[in-house]
Amino acid sequence: MPTSLDPNLIHRDKVGHLGDTSIELVKSKLPYPEKCIFKSGYFPDTAADVEEKFMFVSIDVDLYQPTLEALNFFFHNLTSP
Repeated sequence: MPTSLDPNLIHRDKVGHLGDTSIELVKSKLPYPEKCIFKSGYFPDTAADVEEKFMFVSIDVDLYQPTLEALNFFFHNLTSP
């Protein structure tokens, strides 16, 4: 029996499918946005100038390849307290 697809999910694997948000919107939802680094774009391009080490990373990526790239990048740039 065929089921109807949610039209919001049809193109969920396409670059830019979540383009209707903004950094300002995300910041407005956080209690301490000044403690965060926001980068908009396609990973790993957005990390080209990042040289910091990290103790905590929250990755919000929706596509397979950028997720894999982010996990690899941040794993090698994590430090402990």
